[in-house]
Amino acid sequence: MGKTSPSSKTPLTSRSPRARATRQLRNFIASGELSVGEELASEVELAEGLGVSRGTVRAALANLEAEGLVRLDGRRRTVTRPDQTKIAPSGTVLVVSRCGDAGAAPRPEPGQRPFLHHGLIGRFHHEGFGTLVVSPEKFAGSDDPFDTATLHGVVAFPDSLANPAALDRLRRLRDGGTPVVLGDPADTEEFDVAWADHDSGCYQATKWLIDHGCKRPLRWWALAQHTLGRPRWLGDRDTGYDRAIREARLPRIEPVEYRVMGSRPGQPDEDTLRDNIRLAAGYLGERLQADPAIDALLLTTDSQIRTVVGALELCGRRPGRDVLIAGYDNCWAEPSAGSGPPTAPSMTVDKRNEAIGDSLAQLLLDRAGGKLPDETQVRWVEPELIVLCDAMVTR
Repeated sequence: MGKTSPSSKTPLTSRSPRARATRQLRNFIASGELSVGEELASEVELAEGLGVSRGTVRAALANLEAEGLVRLDGRRRTVTRPDQTKIAPSGTVLVVSRCGDAGAAPRPEPGQRPFLHHGLIGRFHHEGFGTLVVSPEKFAGSDDPFDTATLHGVVAFPDSLANPAALDRLRRLRDGGTPVVLGDPADTEEFDVAWADHDSGCYQATKWLIDHGCKRPLRWWALAQHTLGRPRWLGDRDTGYDRAIREARLPRIEPVEYRVMGSRPGQPDEDTLRDNIRLAAGYLGERLQADPAIDALLLTTDSQIRTVVGALELCGRRPGRDVLIAGYDNCWAEPSAGSGPPTAPSMTVDKRNEAIGDSLAQLLLDRAGGKLPDETQVRWVEPELIVLCDAMVTR
């Protein structure tokens, strides 16, 4: 494994040389330029790349070793996944989430979602703050690996809201003066939040379908079995759909909304997919036999593509020709989207998770800096439309 030295082109923007070097190396690790397992360049090479003295680099590396970001083995230093219990508490931002390895995960390929945490953790590290990722259960427990008195703030995600003890602790921290912000998608108005603008995302997708010859796009709201109630973001998507339909003066079609079938213990993935294809074909059959028939599907997420493609084929329709498919989340190429080769939709909506993470971090920094009014704040991030197959509906 070759030694890795960061680029010397990235500007340094702090007052203390040691603080600048520490922050810069943290940022390289958070961004993936220095990846887990890679051997660092020598102190001399690092000093030259960062524009500081060798002694400053040695002190910065000592900081990173104390934080668990760098490990010293003899004369070799390698980047490592941090020991969360050893991160320096001063100026630490607590991230309450089950994605404990998100900050160290490699950058995804096109068609795969970057963790929202990439933008979040990268931004905090760039600003000189350590991050400590803990699960909602550990956060709610009494055996804390952190000192709440030294926290710069707390970022939590929706899975924390399902844990009553974690939610209660978030409220107590907020009421005690610790900034608390929530990530996407959080159906609450209790805390500051940063969200994807699902209204805009679904509007863009619906308008694209209409511009490509579709007159009867159907919202295909297939939700996971564990989804509680009707999510707020789904209502936002309905709003975007309605707006595009009104502008085009097309008839509004009621959505198909149901829970997908989960895997039974020991059931192969192929059998679960087959069962869901048959279930989807049952819902689709009536809409495809109508006069006029539906000519496009707006999916809840790209992970449903294989199911709806199989259902359309079972009903004798050509996906992408008779019926266009609008995906969501830009995750169609992820392994979790199903077995076999990836199937791309005609277009998909990228929520821009990294941008949401960056917006979330900035929201906490603004709250901690006293730049916001007392009222809870909502910051929206505009999604991006990704066209994958510019096909027209054929009849």
